[in-house]
Amino acid sequence: LYIAHESPGTLVAFDPLAGKVRWQAALGATATDVQVDSGNHHVYATIMTSSNRQSNLVIIDGATGHTLTTLPVGSGDNSIAIDSKRQRVYVATPDSGLVTSFSLNANATVRGQALQQPIGLRPDAVGVNSRLGRLYVADSKTNTITIIDEDNGRHLATIAVATYPVPPLRVDEASGRLYVVCSTGQEL
Repeated sequence: LYIAHESPGTLVAFDPLAGKVRWQAALGATATDVQVDSGNHHVYATIMTSSNRQSNLVIIDGATGHTLTTLPVGSGDNSIAIDSKRQRVYVATPDSGLVTSFSLNANATVRGQALQQPIGLRPDAVGVNSRLGRLYVADSKTNTITIIDEDNGRHLATIAVATYPVPPLRVDEASGRLYVVCSTGQEL
């Protein structure tokens, strides 16, 4: 179990079976999201400085807590989605209006250039269906979910949702259902 403490910006690996903390890592800034790829045992966290809201994606070895790499992702409270099958990590950066995509090697190094694409006015949350190759982006300004084909980047659909969709955005790959939390609309 990995727990991100927003402030003071730490990540904790907790073993619920043993009932103890395995490791704790100082991230150096406010933690805004944490996701895990259990296939390669990497932990992905986004952090944001409070002074200028600049953000980074930090990739950590899940076994040791050592930082493998840190990558810039723009500014704002970020949201992360992982596609383990395609070895991609997506980061929504609402202040910049961008979604950044990183293709990764098994050792957490970036393969090729990070791709940044504008999707909506304020992309606040992202989710992935690895089986179908779909990226879902929640836009809190337009109250929509945009569906993108991961393999060719093509826009497939835009779906209206209740007011102010926020993280987490979750996908049930078995059923194909997408779960969206809408803060102001108070709907799931």
